[in-house]
Amino acid sequence: MFSLKKTISIITIFIVTTYAQAPNSINNYSLDEAVKLSNKTLKKTLVYIYTDWCSYCEIMEQVHFKFFPVVKYINDNFYFVAINTDKIDTISFQGIIFVKDSTGKNPLINMLLKDNYKYPAFVVINEKGEILSRIYGYLDKEEFLAYLRFINEERYRDYTWNDYKKIALGK
Repeated sequence: MFSLKKTISIITIFIVTTYAQAPNSINNYSLDEAVKLSNKTLKKTLVYIYTDWCSYCEIMEQVHFKFFPVVKYINDNFYFVAINTDKIDTISFQGIIFVKDSTGKNPLINMLLKDNYKYPAFVVINEKGEILSRIYGYLDKEEFLAYLRFINEERYRDYTWNDYKKIALGK
């Protein structure tokens, strides 16, 4: 028979090894690298577009992107690309190099955002390099995780995001 002390020791070892192996950060890729990998594995590319001055972006980075269920879901199901529009001048995508113009805007960012500069923004690209979805603005952790599932499980084929959100979250 196991003693209480041995049982607690085994449980403690299990918990420590489980969390020690758990990802604590999101794997980040370049846009070109993510789309190439996506083409081979059929995982979608999740592009996070943000700025230095965006307070909601900071919350996403400090809270959501460190929340284990979000980190694990993204790492398991997407190639994640983070683009800081304040710091990036050139972006390579599908063999084309996009450079900021005289107004300080990058034409690829314009295309990805569809000229809607509300941050944070998320753009999902399939394995063919086609944009599947765009979502703008802050989502709480539960909404964000539901959005990731909505995209990954291809629920957008049957529901709008607002309808799915009502079903998934009761909102």
